[in-house]
Amino acid sequence: MIADGQGTAWAVGVRDCSVQRRNQKVIEESASPLLTTEQTAELRAAAERLALAVDYCGAGTVEFLYHPESRSFAFLEVNTRLQVEHPVTELVTGLDLVALQLQVAAGEPLTGDRPIERGHAVEARLNAEDPDRNFAPSPGRIERLEFPTGAGVRVDTGVAEGDTIPADFDSMIAKIIAYGADREQAMARLRRAMLETTVVIEGGATNKSFVLALLDDPAVTCGDPQWADTGWIDRTMADGGLIADRGAGVALIAAAIEAYAAQERTEVAHFLTTARGGRPQVKHEPDQRIELKLRGSSYPIAVGRIGPDQHRVTITTAAGPHAVIAELNRLDDVHGRLRIGDQHYRLVTATHGATQLVEVDGVAHRVTRDEGGMLRSPTPALVVATPVAVGDAVAVGDSVVVLESMKMETVLHAPTAGRVKELLVRTGQQVEVGEPVARLEPTEDDPVPTDAQNGSDIALPSDPIAELDAAGRAALSLQVLQDLLLGYDVDAGRTVDLISAYQAGREALAETGVDVLAEEMRLVGLFTDFADLTRNRPADEERHTELAVHSSREHFHTYLRTLDPERGGLPTHFRDKLLRVLGHYGIDDLDHTPELDDALFRLFLAQHSGAD
Repeated sequence: MIADGQGTAWAVGVRDCSVQRRNQKVIEESASPLLTTEQTAELRAAAERLALAVDYCGAGTVEFLYHPESRSFAFLEVNTRLQVEHPVTELVTGLDLVALQLQVAAGEPLTGDRPIERGHAVEARLNAEDPDRNFAPSPGRIERLEFPTGAGVRVDTGVAEGDTIPADFDSMIAKIIAYGADREQAMARLRRAMLETTVVIEGGATNKSFVLALLDDPAVTCGDPQWADTGWIDRTMADGGLIADRGAGVALIAAAIEAYAAQERTEVAHFLTTARGGRPQVKHEPDQRIELKLRGSSYPIAVGRIGPDQHRVTITTAAGPHAVIAELNRLDDVHGRLRIGDQHYRLVTATHGATQLVEVDGVAHRVTRDEGGMLRSPTPALVVATPVAVGDAVAVGDSVVVLESMKMETVLHAPTAGRVKELLVRTGQQVEVGEPVARLEPTEDDPVPTDAQNGSDIALPSDPIAELDAAGRAALSLQVLQDLLLGYDVDAGRTVDLISAYQAGREALAETGVDVLAEEMRLVGLFTDFADLTRNRPADEERHTELAVHSSREHFHTYLRTLDPERGGLPTHFRDKLLRVLGHYGIDDLDHTPELDDALFRLFLAQHSGAD
């Protein structure tokens, strides 16, 4: 309400704030989907009578409790200020409540008729808190902040990219508000706005996934009277509902690919460093094996890069190994698209130490590398207690370190039975996100059950390769043979099987319109280009000319020392050969770029694979 203290009071924009968690509002809207027009008028009149009775001047919020069974109201309190959800009222009334506050404070009266509400508005609070850790505060520096735009969308925020959300105050990042002609449109716009919101906090998390789970729940989207109860969220979560874990399997796949990419960058750097010294070396395993943890379960994963953008990922669960071919396209340093078969997923990824944040279609997952019993702080915090000492035995779930952040305690529990090998912090110490706080040594006589290590309830995308027909298998065999020649992670021992699969489906592939002879000649041309570049002696036409002194392989090693054909004094014919091979990797010049480094690394792997 807004009152001028001169006999006029307006009660506007009746708001419904029933969607609460532990008495903290999560979603607010106007008008209430539970009230009739007559009930709304009754509330408005009661608020105005109250303001006039006490000669109120200024803005305020009058709160009531509603009893759906008796359809009656009870007065609760008056907050003599605007509240967080006041933008909802502004959108349905067209008012600027802050300007009206200043107006009545200056002694100017309210004039005209009370504004009429039109349409519907709904707001969600975006907070720096982690739903996977019981909504513990998750402060930290904001690395990326992107808010939605478009018709009917409003964002109120007090932070910017690069700011730090402190551990001592409110964890709110922004209010996302949507307006529509009716409730259905407003809810749809809010859901789109939340999906288009990107927040990456260094080592932190947000409640975005939880809000999206609410906006997907029929009880909320349909305005079901059952949620006209501030305890509905808590009861639903206690029963296992509103858990945002959709896309967990995809998150593991994406995290595994990111881990592979990080290791590959290290390998490429080592290759180039040794090449500058004249002895290029590679340390590369075609299938990188890692252990990832997600929501308490560990998953052994094998990853191989089988093409420029494709990876083969095999995840082992209690049900056994499950392999997929995934194609990852990175749009920038945090956004990406992942394709598995016919399914496409929108990704937001960020790595902070041993932890990877992977957001799949708006649902966030915190994936960590298994570090052999190391416990790390999930957030900037103060160490308030260390219930155990070095050498103490702990059981699964025992408290190891107690942290405090934003006046909330976070207990780090023992993930497995063992003994405290190291305690790296002390009471009163401030720790940063990802900082190690303790290391546990698992006990041999109390191993972790296999089912606890290999989660069996995770949904994994299906592998479309198993459903390919003869033509599809033949086309895939051609692609894999090409990737093998290019030095990607294809087992050379599969060559015979690949050729057999191609021959078995060659006729079927031709019937689909593919020029199989042209495809075969393309592979022969690729092989010829590589053989010409990696020749260890001059070609026949070069033996009796000045070109006979050095082979193409020698020229290639000379080029790797500087990555500058001019400094190496390399002949034109070698540059032509090199560019012809690099063209198969999408490289059309010798300008030094990360893409060129990657192509040279794979070319060197292909060269040695062919030599073997």
